Amino acid sequence: MSLGKEYLIGKKIGFKLKDSTVYLGVFQYFDEHGFWISSPDLVDHLRRDASWGKVLPRIEAGTPVCYIPVASLDYMLVPDD
Repeated sequence: MSLGKEYLIGKKIGFKLKDSTVYLGVFQYFDEHGFWISSPDLVDHLRRDASWGKVLPRIEAGTPVCYIPVASLDYMLVPDD
């Protein structure tokens, strides 16, 4: 089965980055180079990072949406409904 990227918009997903961490989120949008994903798990992880932790409070308004370049993504799990 092949799913188009349009199918993913609004779906809850699991995704693994090249750093071997797995996160949960909601697929928001895509372009040819990456994906926009709303992921409180990833944002929480970034808050604990020494560099990102200083920047996030200045840009947060609600739940930030993260851009994940295709090259940084190891795999993505999506519901088959």
